[in-house]
Amino acid sequence: MKKTCFVAMPFGMGAEYGGKRRESDFIFNEIIKPAVEAAFARFNQQREAQGRYEPQVLRELDEGSPGDITISIIEHIAKSYITIVDLTGRNPNVFFELGVRHALRRNGTILIVQDKEQLPFDIRNFRIVEYDPLFDGINRSRVSLEKAILRTLEILEEPSASITDSLVFQALADLQVSGPGFFEGVSASEGVTWDEYWNRAMQINNILSQLLAAGLYEPHIIMGISNGGLFIADTILRLVYASRIPLICLWAYRSMENYFDNAVNNAIVTRENLEEIIRIKRNDRKEHEARLLIMDDVVGTQRTFRQLISYLQGRLGEFYHELDLRFVFLFCTRTDVQEDLRPFLLSSYPKSRAFFHRYELNPITHKSALPYWKNIHSGEVWKKLHADENINPAESL
Repeated sequence: MKKTCFVAMPFGMGAEYGGKRRESDFIFNEIIKPAVEAAFARFNQQREAQGRYEPQVLRELDEGSPGDITISIIEHIAKSYITIVDLTGRNPNVFFELGVRHALRRNGTILIVQDKEQLPFDIRNFRIVEYDPLFDGINRSRVSLEKAILRTLEILEEPSASITDSLVFQALADLQVSGPGFFEGVSASEGVTWDEYWNRAMQINNILSQLLAAGLYEPHIIMGISNGGLFIADTILRLVYASRIPLICLWAYRSMENYFDNAVNNAIVTRENLEEIIRIKRNDRKEHEARLLIMDDVVGTQRTFRQLISYLQGRLGEFYHELDLRFVFLFCTRTDVQEDLRPFLLSSYPKSRAFFHRYELNPITHKSALPYWKNIHSGEVWKKLHADENINPAESL
């Protein structure tokens, strides 16, 4: 997954750098760009199988005429995952770009300068990486900047970062800013952003892709729960399985006592239908196991999943006990819920347990809504998934 790192810096035609344009190019090519690449490499090692981030390092000089502040530059400042701002020489255009970035983005801004003493007094209290483009200072500068970038990547990866590097977002605690391609909310009580949503979706995509490539797991049927589950299920179906697997969407009619027991679902979920689909897929792969992958966007109280399991038991009868059911979801609000669901998670699938020893998915979020205005509930929890209604997860393993 590509992540843009935009660099706002003097272009070297003024008095900011003693070496003029050559010094500007040297700083970008020999200090900033290598530090970005090294930081992303270290970050990718930490994330292991969760998918690699590929940095795309751009600077103002690559986007237009020197000295111009173009629409493209403003777009990069607003949308770039990380923006590095070189305040050396107190260039007015660079300070303007910093102001735009701080007004639009809560995190992901790194300030650098050759000499802090040349900065205005009210800027010196910001976190700033001081660098030296001469002799022994070159390598030290790369290392210092690499550490700052790595720390920024770690903060940006958090589901709800409590730290902000923008004075604007520090001062205006309830500020929200959105535009095409980005959204900035401010508190843990606000919603999941689209960036967080897709980062999580791509984690699941990468994991399922690796399990498929290793021959460890491939479902016979994918089942999405209502619109949110269908959306992520269809995305995974196309990206991982190239649409080779049947996709079923069940309607959770939540105004009824039994969410799934309705004419729409009953027309689809019959023992005969599922047996025939799985029989065909089994013959294609010469397998005996029957695997059903259930997908949803969020788990709050477990009520929906509990009702789904009960519904499948009633509709499928003895055939239910022949199925291996696995549940994948984007977000969950409580660790105890995640623990109760563990027998149904991919990390508990016997053939993939060794794979999950290297890392553990962490879908926990403290946000209260998804980016499409769907609330995330975390009220009363069904304490034991297999305590009621004769549901025994061991029978599905």
